[in-house]
Amino acid sequence: MGCLILVVYGAQRLWEGSDRLRRPILLLTIVLLAAGCLKTIARNQDWSSREALLRSGLKTLPHNAKMHYNFGNFLRDSSQPEPAIAHYREALRLWPTYASAHNNIGTLMPQFATAEYHFREAIKYASEHINAHYNLGQLYRKSNRTTDAIRMLERCIQLEPLFTAAYLELVKLYGGQPAAAGRLLARVVRLNPYNADLRRQYGHWLMEQNMLLEAFKQYQEGIKIMETHQLSVIGACRCLRKMGQQSRLHQMVLRWQFIVRLSNGGIPIQNDIYLRDWSIKHELRNRAMIYDSGSSTSSSSTSGSTASSSIVKSNKAPIASRNAESIKDCSHTHPGKHTEQRPQPEPAEISIRILRTPHCNRSEHLPSSLKACKLAAASASSPEPTNTAATSHTGKGSGKSKKWSKTRHKPKRQQPAGTALDPNGALAPLLVSNLLDKL
Repeated sequence: MGCLILVVYGAQRLWEGSDRLRRPILLLTIVLLAAGCLKTIARNQDWSSREALLRSGLKTLPHNAKMHYNFGNFLRDSSQPEPAIAHYREALRLWPTYASAHNNIGTLMPQFATAEYHFREAIKYASEHINAHYNLGQLYRKSNRTTDAIRMLERCIQLEPLFTAAYLELVKLYGGQPAAAGRLLARVVRLNPYNADLRRQYGHWLMEQNMLLEAFKQYQEGIKIMETHQLSVIGACRCLRKMGQQSRLHQMVLRWQFIVRLSNGGIPIQNDIYLRDWSIKHELRNRAMIYDSGSSTSSSSTSGSTASSSIVKSNKAPIASRNAESIKDCSHTHPGKHTEQRPQPEPAEISIRILRTPHCNRSEHLPSSLKACKLAAASASSPEPTNTAATSHTGKGSGKSKKWSKTRHKPKRQQPAGTALDPNGALAPLLVSNLLDKL
């Protein structure tokens, strides 16, 4: 910046002191501005991406160990381990005591001996290298050298008391010492009081030790930190179930549904819908009765039932139910004063089958008499409406029998089996299946 100020100041003095130098100064200024613009354009291309910038630096400084190290880090992050190892080795050739290069190349080595050598070299040249201690402890843990792993991780904690990853690895190694693992988890929670995952992990350990009340408190704190933290909600529900507090468990599930619904932009509706759908899901799962009837059977039975009911109604005879009367006797016809017996085609057999569906039960759509009886393959003929019956309903004595429209008793459309409940529908059940399945 100082050099630029001096150049501009000198050009101004020359411009004011001599008229002959004004033209060369103007041309020189234009050339410098053009060169600066071209250089800026070329440099912007180098800064277009991380790879372009590192390649530009490596091209400019090919004998710089730091440039090879940085480019090796990029290749490792890009899942290119072989070129990364080559650049790390070049960095170590240029700088043999480069501790970070030893540590990073150790993480890419598949052989145990080679990886251990580079981690130890990193600790040798930088005794307070935290990542080298942690990686070496991880390597020992995977090789079942528990004592060496604990020693390295404890050293890592001494160097950096806030290094949470080392605490969690020590908890895994202290599997046979629940008291020590509990102290470490409690300390991790104190160091990170606003981490919902760590509180969930501590609550899980407390629940394994049958300390349900303390575990529930940890899950509650995690939910306060993040209301949509599903693992904390599941843990709290498990604690409530083990403590036998079913009402609070229902409240927890309802609260979760309200939160999910609001987070998705929906509006929560009646509370009893949640509990009713939950009850239906668990009580009527894999049970649903659906019946199918052929088109000929439905048309013939509908015609017969309509004719008989109209005749009885015209004679003012009491009748309880037209549908029940039409299928009450499966082998005889309906008597009537003005009916004419006509043979009808043999109705198809009504088959009742059970389908396994997760949430529907259509047994309430079946008449009670149909559940106890099955139409025979060759049943007697049913009555057909005559001129009198037709005239009583239409008001026109045309003298010809008129067939009734096949609009009544249409078979209901069958819902596809295995259809899942839509939690985002307007009036659909709002339960989250993942939450209940994990409970």
